[in-house]
Formats: sequence, structure tokens, C-alpha cells
Amino acid sequence: MKFQKIREYLSSQRIGRYLIATNNQEGSAIKLYIANLKIAQSFHPLLGTLEVLVRNRINTILTIHFSDPVGLSIKRPGL
Repeated sequence: MKFQKIREYLSSQRIGRYLIATNNQEGSAIKLYIANLKIAQSFHPLLGTLEVLVRNRINTILTIHFSDPVGLSIKRPGL
């Protein structure tokens, strides 16, 4: 794929920082972008797990604080 198409799909702003880091070497910028994607992918499962842990802990703490054995839920009159 030609670099101009990649720039069009990813945006000039996104690929621009990789060009700066590689002294405007287009091939190196693409390789660096792909390497960054792989690093981000490796963190994704950890971040997802952390999000669940934090959300569950917040629910536990607020449930205790508000003395609600059902957990946090939206309670509207008449529902």
C-alpha cells in the first residue's frame, strides 16, 4: 500500500508523529506504527481486567456505604 493511502486512512496527525520519530522515513514510520499497535494489543487484556476489578471494587464499597444488599442499581419511584 502506498504511503499516501496509509496517511489518508490513519490521518496526517496520527502518522505525523511517527514520521517525526523516524526523520520522515516513511517505511520506518509504518514499522514503528505497527510495533506500537503490537505493544498496545499486549496491554489490552490487562486493562480490561483492571477495569473489571476497579468497577467491582467501587460497587462493593458503595454498596456497603449505602447499605444496599442488592448492589448499586437505579431505583426510580413507580418502577
